[in-house]
Amino acid sequence: MRKYERYVLAKDAARYFTECLEAGNTLAKCLLDEVDLNNGEIFTFLPTGAKPGRIVEFRNGGLAESKESISYLVSEIQKFLAGDGGRIVLFEDALSRKGDPALAKFGTRMLLHGHEVYHCLLASDSRPERITWTLTQAMSPHLFIGVMTILGPERISTELHGEVSDATLKALAGKSHGIVVGAYDSEGFLIWSRSTQ
Repeated sequence: MRKYERYVLAKDAARYFTECLEAGNTLAKCLLDEVDLNNGEIFTFLPTGAKPGRIVEFRNGGLAESKESISYLVSEIQKFLAGDGGRIVLFEDALSRKGDPALAKFGTRMLLHGHEVYHCLLASDSRPERITWTLTQAMSPHLFIGVMTILGPERISTELHGEVSDATLKALAGKSHGIVVGAYDSEGFLIWSRSTQ
């Protein structure tokens, strides 16, 4: 197993992030409207000693190992879910649609918006196995988008079940603390983290 480290990325990563969000579903479009990617930092976890020129080749594989990348992302999600007050992680499912027979087999907490499917994690889902299972069910070879956000405990119980509204997705986007997109030919991730200042 190779040693990995955290790499903070330059502003060109924001272009890649924007392209991914533009290809996403309603939540991704809300993120584009509600989040200023310049108000935070974008980082990734890659093997120690990765060449700088290679790190910015976000569409190319062969740099990271999917299993290792997932374990670092799971750790980031776990830390986020451990915080205070109604924390939620949502992943867009780029392949599944409402009514797909396979959805019943996924075993994840799901939300629907029209025909779109979102996999959801709450603080009670913070075990590494549960996070790993949920995010791997949402992954697709061409697009992966997730958001770490806060809605508030009272709104979770009333708004996060079954169908979610445009207003709820917009509220989730506006309160986002982190956004994740797939990178490196689905072998890694880029993570945007909101500035705390």
